Amino acid sequence: MPVTSPSLAPASPIFTVEIIDPDGFAWLYGPLFLHEALKISRYFECEARSGKEPRVNILPAPDGAGQRPRQPFI
Repeated sequence: MPVTSPSLAPASPIFTVEIIDPDGFAWLYGPLFLHEALKISRYFECEARSGKEPRVNILPAPDGAGQRPRQPFI
């Protein structure tokens, strides 16, 4: 049996990423899966190292965001 299974994958994205630039403007990306949120976060952390200094917050997605409808049991 494989260690990972598609049935074990989350059914919905569960994170949002909030980016706030030095001028105070904010962007919100999401809903996202964790690996997508981390990828965006890493990109903006590289921007911070180049002197642009945005703030990055990874937040839980709002309840119900991006959820698939439940399938009835047959």
